[in-house]
Amino acid sequence: MKTNRIKNTQPLIRTREALESLIGEIAAIKNRQRLLTAAMDEQIQSIRGQFEPELAAQNQSLEEKMEHARVWSEANPQEFGAGRSIQTVHGVLGWRMGGPSLRTLAGWTWDRVKETLKAANAVSYIRVKEEVNKQNLLADRESIGVEKLRDIGLRVVQEETFFVEPKLTEIPAPPPAHSILLKPNQG
Repeated sequence: MKTNRIKNTQPLIRTREALESLIGEIAAIKNRQRLLTAAMDEQIQSIRGQFEPELAAQNQSLEEKMEHARVWSEANPQEFGAGRSIQTVHGVLGWRMGGPSLRTLAGWTWDRVKETLKAANAVSYIRVKEEVNKQNLLADRESIGVEKLRDIGLRVVQEETFFVEPKLTEIPAPPPAHSILLKPNQG
């Protein structure tokens, strides 16, 4: 059986007091992480606030200009000749053919299409996905029993995981970014 344990390079905890101290250190690290994350998020929001208005204006301008180019292209198909695109000094514009796809006709649904295919005995165009219903097997595991589960190649496992849930403190307003950057090892 393979285990995923981290190799311990620290001395073993031998007393309850040492454990309390260790949990205190874990809580301090978690609180410091939360403080740093809050400060980082604040800086990210500030930077977004600086650039988003200009980016929105650029996107609006781009959409308008793309629409003008599309309208011109539709009005001047002779410029494209036999091709679907034309080269300009500053770039290429044209039409790209997308991949084929199916859509239902007006008044039709995919269920109606499926029923029509079944009626026409065209079942090769209908996909059926079979899979083990694990949820039902787990729900009925008591009534099925261990032996019958084993006979069909199954066993029920329930793993236990270790956790430490430190008591987290309230996070004060983050200090200015420069103080965090100058003192990364405090905590």
